[in-house]
Amino acid sequence: MPKRQTGWTEKKIARYYKEGRGQGELGNYRPWLTIQDVPSNGRAHREIGWKTKREHHLLSDIEYNYFCLTGQMM
Repeated sequence: MPKRQTGWTEKKIARYYKEGRGQGELGNYRPWLTIQDVPSNGRAHREIGWKTKREHHLLSDIEYNYFCLTGQMM
């Protein structure tokens, strides 16, 4: 039996909107998906961006490498 429900329901989407996910600008932006929302056996990274001064949730090494390549890290 899975630990948490991973499917999308209208109730879950409404809760995300109410929490303010996917809204805001620069440092006030809240990502729609965070590392805790996605089940994974892989690696995930949380890095602070120098431009936005917020935590970026990177769900794979490829995303992390691109984030570093573009010079977004502090």
